[in-house]
Amino acid sequence: MLAALMLLSLAGGMSGSFATPMKRVRGWEWENISLVWSFLAMIVIPLAVAAVTVPNLKAVYSAAGPLSFARIAIYGMLWGASAVLFGLGITRVGLALGFGIILGTSSSLGAIMPFVLTANAWGLATGEWRGAGGRTAAWALAGNLLLIPGILVVASAGRAS
Repeated sequence: MLAALMLLSLAGGMSGSFATPMKRVRGWEWENISLVWSFLAMIVIPLAVAAVTVPNLKAVYSAAGPLSFARIAIYGMLWGASAVLFGLGITRVGLALGFGIILGTSSSLGAIMPFVLTANAWGLATGEWRGAGGRTAAWALAGNLLLIPGILVVASAGRAS
């Protein structure tokens, strides 16, 4: 449990501070910073970690098949586009406001969309929730009822400053 909490703390710290170098590198455009970050964070480090931790990595990639790689490529491109747009948003509105609004909104949607996209998740005729995790979905909705007003508070605070 302690190791898990330490890893979560490390991940949270890294997630909260990854954009900080953008403020420190004055002569670079954000595209250049993003290119260096993307190359290291999405190619070099994952391959190095996989090579060290996954026995017979080549066999794992061979077993995945072309359809899996096509899906990964499509989702990766979508994620890449969102990462570029996130960088633009941070550049435009600043680090604190950008994180509050952008990550709050994406967290909200990320928690809800799996339930919404699950087939027959909504009982539209009866108004009842069916399938898609039931109790888990209810907790996700309850969390969003708390999160969305927080995003609005952050946005209005940014607007007032």
